[in-house]
Amino acid sequence: MKLKKSVDGREWKTLGVVFGNGTSSLLNKYSYTDKSAKSATTYYRIRQVDVNGTAVYSAVKVISETKAASSVSIFASNGKNIVINMNSDARENMQVTVLNTNGQVVNRQTVANASYQVTVPMNTVPSGLYIVQVSDKSGWNEVKKVVL
Repeated sequence: MKLKKSVDGREWKTLGVVFGNGTSSLLNKYSYTDKSAKSATTYYRIRQVDVNGTAVYSAVKVISETKAASSVSIFASNGKNIVINMNSDARENMQVTVLNTNGQVVNRQTVANASYQVTVPMNTVPSGLYIVQVSDKSGWNEVKKVVL
């Protein structure tokens, strides 16, 4: 099976290939993770080729990102701390990177087992606008702007 992806629903690119289990009367489950999804709306479909060479496309599935789906809120507290609240499972080795508006890293830390709330002290940087990126090795990533 070829997994197809589109950002507009018209032009399709092959995202990956998943090999089937051949002819079977049993239910088989397949999965694939799109780690490159960057669009707010992404369209997916499967192109399956039977043993006789006939190709069939699945129905199109649409995945839309919504603000409510965010698993983290990032905000300034007391003007000198950045607080990261998570409403999801604990994250192992969560990377927190804070950049100034020139793109320079002003704070970077790894939190071994982040759960619920992480506070990043920022008392050594001047007041202003900062970009906070939180991510982990699974591909999860959130970016927010914060004013200190």
